[in-house]
Amino acid sequence: MHDSPEHIIDILKDGDESSAVPLLKRLRDNHQLLENVCDLARQLEIHIESLSNLALEVQAPQLILHFRNTDDLEEGLWLLPKLEDPYIDYAQAGRQALNAFAQRFDEHHDAGKIAHALGEDWGFGGNRQNYHQPENCLLNHCIERRIGMPITLVSLWILICRRLRLNAQAVAPPGHVYGAWDGGYLDCFSGGTAIEENTLHDFARRQGQSDASPYLTGATDQQLLQRFALNLAVSYRQHGDLLRTLIATSMAAGSNHGKSPE
Repeated sequence: MHDSPEHIIDILKDGDESSAVPLLKRLRDNHQLLENVCDLARQLEIHIESLSNLALEVQAPQLILHFRNTDDLEEGLWLLPKLEDPYIDYAQAGRQALNAFAQRFDEHHDAGKIAHALGEDWGFGGNRQNYHQPENCLLNHCIERRIGMPITLVSLWILICRRLRLNAQAVAPPGHVYGAWDGGYLDCFSGGTAIEENTLHDFARRQGQSDASPYLTGATDQQLLQRFALNLAVSYRQHGDLLRTLIATSMAAGSNHGKSPE
């Protein structure tokens, strides 16, 4: 069949622009066929950039709207990987992974011990060599690779603590996100190490703030999600990905941290 997903993938793989351009236009008008082709490409482990970008362009308005209307940290974090593949439901596998982490702890663990275990026992920490890779800001990659940006690592810790009904918050001055719990403050980027409040104030001053006091009450879920999107926009721009830069920027619209990415 001329419009079978197999035939379409064969044409797009060939890279013949005269054949690919009208085919992509046809896919743009037939969203179900586009989704079927993307599903097959994923099954065959074939990446076709034009196909991936078209799928994201088609799904972008819905994705942006959903993200902007979300004020739940976990829900929003499973929307962000759709910038890679908008047809994958990342939430189900993501929740299972977080549940599995939480099940490793018992009533003897507090939020500080959980941060220490993530860093020391399981090797979660900051990606210092390739800090601005977009993957560092996507929770699914953070869980898989055990590296990420400060905001990603802190959010992982928060979501595990929430499953255990433990108080855990993000302290988010410009430039770095730290963790806060009943026993003090910590830096998940450095393996969950404990830090003093003065360290937060000193860091904030180095970023041009008077001190960290305005941030000590903790960032809201929505503030964190907006900051995630802004960080992704910066990362995609540095990697020359204009499409995802524009979409992430639209997702971050209204951010209170517009001039202070992670």
